[in-house]
Amino acid sequence: MLPPNHRSNAPGERPFVHAPPFRVVIPTRDSSATIGVFLDAYRKIGIEPIYILDARSVDDSARVLKRMNATVHEFTPDRNFAEAGMLAHAVQFIDTEWALRMDDDEFPSIELIRWLSARGACLEKDVCALSRRELFFYEGKLQYTKIRNHFWLPDNPAFLNPHFRFYRPRKVKYVSQIHTPGFEVEASDFAPQEAYFIHCDTLVRNLAQRIEKLQRYDDEKPGSGWGMGRLYLPEFFAAQELNLSPLESDEFREIFASLPPLSEAATVEIDPRKFRQMLEGPR
Repeated sequence: MLPPNHRSNAPGERPFVHAPPFRVVIPTRDSSATIGVFLDAYRKIGIEPIYILDARSVDDSARVLKRMNATVHEFTPDRNFAEAGMLAHAVQFIDTEWALRMDDDEFPSIELIRWLSARGACLEKDVCALSRRELFFYEGKLQYTKIRNHFWLPDNPAFLNPHFRFYRPRKVKYVSQIHTPGFEVEASDFAPQEAYFIHCDTLVRNLAQRIEKLQRYDDEKPGSGWGMGRLYLPEFFAAQELNLSPLESDEFREIFASLPPLSEAATVEIDPRKFRQMLEGPR
């Protein structure tokens, strides 16, 4: 089912400030530099997330969350990715029929929260796909990619970058597989494409950190890291390859302004041609 599209926020419109009828679940690890910024933003729209903190974190994530009186539960996954048991562990703390999973570098649009609050209880399936915007700065402007192969149907690009993130936590069957929702999906509803969430990976991690992240993915499962180069390492691709589009809304401006400056990337010795070959993935 593809529900009817809803309008986007009007400039200056009052944000959603009432707690929605679902819980937001955020797996996190070593995110102390930015997690407070995102938690502040959630609270300003009336949301108190449930954090599932990887107990192997070596930074101040636990201390930051404790200082901010966040709802946090520690867990030790058996692999180096969030889908390795963190969502299944969260079930016992979710007191609503539905849950919205966000990563610690993601944030929902007000339109998404409104739509899920109004229509979520009416969904037929146990899972709902949501559109994600992959953000980065290009020539000084905040943009997102619209790569053809990231649409639900590449030959009919009408729904961008679907992620199965809204779900009934007690109905799905959990799996431990990287780059999956963390549970099986046999069928899904779809939120309107305008009800999206943003991904801020390139805004919170420098080049060296993102390369390390892709290498970690590939170590877990060969091919699961470098093939995602267009999403995580846009610096190595021309604008026309990324099919850029400016972010439609300025509702996230306070988040962007509050993020700390990226640390200086360590020197990365790269042969551009060989690196491009390694990054070549689905367009």
